[in-house]
Amino acid sequence: MRSLLLRAVSLAPFASPCLPASAADLADTVDEVIVTDTRRDALAAARAFAEARPGNVDLVPIEEFDDRYAVSLRDALAMTPGVVMQPSFGEDGRLSIRGSGLSNNIHLRGVELILNGVPLNAADGFGDYQEMDLLFSSHVTVLKGANAFRVGTAALGGAIEVDYATPESVEAAYSLRAEGGSFGTARVSARAAQDFGRVDALVAGTWQRQDGFRDHAEQRNERLYANIGFDWSEAVATRVGLLYSDIDQELSGSLSLADALANPSLANPASVAQGHQRDVIGKRVFTTTRFDLGGDSRLLVGGSFAKKELYHPVPVFLLQDSEDYTGFARYEGGGDLL
Repeated sequence: MRSLLLRAVSLAPFASPCLPASAADLADTVDEVIVTDTRRDALAAARAFAEARPGNVDLVPIEEFDDRYAVSLRDALAMTPGVVMQPSFGEDGRLSIRGSGLSNNIHLRGVELILNGVPLNAADGFGDYQEMDLLFSSHVTVLKGANAFRVGTAALGGAIEVDYATPESVEAAYSLRAEGGSFGTARVSARAAQDFGRVDALVAGTWQRQDGFRDHAEQRNERLYANIGFDWSEAVATRVGLLYSDIDQELSGSLSLADALANPSLANPASVAQGHQRDVIGKRVFTTTRFDLGGDSRLLVGGSFAKKELYHPVPVFLLQDSEDYTGFARYEGGGDLL
């Protein structure tokens, strides 16, 4: 008996923390419980959507390409089955999903590019990849073929949805990033985000330059992005985005097979003599408003205005100022028919 008593006394200091405390003691010692986690609501919703589709939908979060020098969709979607992008110059190239778009050597055609729910393609179906900056994104969703009907896309290849970051989707409110490498490559990117309650805002910018592997292939790009959200109520929310891009890129031109094998860094002499380049200044404003109608039903309306200034001296000198307007409405819902 004495041995058992000594053992009980010796274990008392270890057992006492496991005993339930009184309500009064808890009230005096525990004022609040704080739980922290990463808010990726948009990513979780996109993943749930991709997993629920009977067709082939690929989701690529920014974490898959954030730790490398990704400047185009070729870098971000390199491991996505059925998606191929062959670079032609700078950040431009031939994008193909399941073979659609192979006939187009440059620029965007045959695939719809969706930015924050709003089409990026112009009214004639063409588009520019260079407007985008993957460092601004939260995730990329590839809707192949008929899966793109969800966003109103009739292009044979389908659609690529690029969701830019919002204060709800970023892991850190403030970010500063600098990169450098061979061939005069340098990139600096910064971001700031703040949630004020019913209103939130995010601002980001990127400066990038590179000399390129070939002669007469220098690039200089600046992009600015801003996103402002306002919750009218628990069921209605509006987002407004601003995107500005200033792209200056020289064109090396094509070479004969013999020249390409002998000196692959060589530029086409005619391209150098005539100063071939493609400079684009793009300004884009887009907005979406979401109405939650209860259950699984919701209505999304939105639109965009884009203005582009193109300076493109090639064998045919192109000077083009264009304006493009987009408007859409999409209803999503589910229920029992019978």
